[in-house]
Amino acid sequence: MVTRCRFRSFLASVLLLLVGCQQTPQTLARGEPIPPFQLPSLGAQKLQVPAMQRGQWLLIHFWADWCPPCLQELRATEPVYRRLAGGRFEVLAVNIKQPRERVARVASDLELSYPVLLDATGEVARRYGVDALPVSFLVDPDGRLYTRLLGGVPGERLEALLHEVL
Repeated sequence: MVTRCRFRSFLASVLLLLVGCQQTPQTLARGEPIPPFQLPSLGAQKLQVPAMQRGQWLLIHFWADWCPPCLQELRATEPVYRRLAGGRFEVLAVNIKQPRERVARVASDLELSYPVLLDATGEVARRYGVDALPVSFLVDPDGRLYTRLLGGVPGERLEALLHEVL
């Protein structure tokens, strides 16, 4: 009887593990095309990525307001964006699973001038393999991953990286 219970427990554990493995986010590798997506912005227009990229370098921040390093990174990106934007560089801040009103308040408090997108279901974050916050993806003008930046990236580091590629 004990052996049968152990076997059933073992089998149930294996099945749960296999089901969980199928839902594990994929990790993008350098040089791979990024997964395309379309999300609404706070301005209610839907942006299509990478179609809207049009030959620009693109920085995609994934964030949530409960993540202090995310807010620091968004704040640090703003002056870099203002200095370097102008046809060759774009930033998108993709909020994960938070209400529009809350996201709008944070974006206003941080005085963000770059687009803020709403990933209400978390599907886009899952497709990008986001398993920790903050995480950002720098995408080359051809829509391929150049690098993944995990953790709060200081503005100086971001600007140095962009000066290398721009």
